[in-house]
Amino acid sequence: MQVGVNGHQEYGDVDATMNAFSQWLSEMKARSNSSLQAMMAEMSVIRDGITSNSADLTEYKRHSISVQQQMQSQLTDLREKLTSAFSEITSLVKQKAATDQELLSEIHALGRQLSMKTAELEALKKSYSSTHQQLQQNLVQLQAQLLPCAPSCPEAPKSFDMIQSNLVV
Repeated sequence: MQVGVNGHQEYGDVDATMNAFSQWLSEMKARSNSSLQAMMAEMSVIRDGITSNSADLTEYKRHSISVQQQMQSQLTDLREKLTSAFSEITSLVKQKAATDQELLSEIHALGRQLSMKTAELEALKKSYSSTHQQLQQNLVQLQAQLLPCAPSCPEAPKSFDMIQSNLVV
């Protein structure tokens, strides 16, 4: 320490050191305040971003829920339509099976009728053949019986020929 002219001690070196320290401390405080302000501004930007993103996320959730509900509604409608279509297909298959069974029954009935008619036709053919043979035999017998009478009746051979040609047809 130095003693000054007035008898006071001078702190010249200390004042300069204090001054430098005070200046450094002021600069640090200013930097700290500047850093604090920058950090506060960044936090505000981050807070605004979070708020904005939160609002976007809320909107996205609302939209997602709306889309999900719409898809569930469409899925329910689709399930109902598929159930209806399957029921209709099942009904059509049952109707087709019933129709097929009915047609088969009718075909079998027609087959039986055809068999009966064929048997009747065969019986009629046999009957006709038997009747035709019997009539031809009767005609031959008649001719044989009338042959001795032929000279007395000149038109008899023509009548026999006409009767025989009618029977052949």
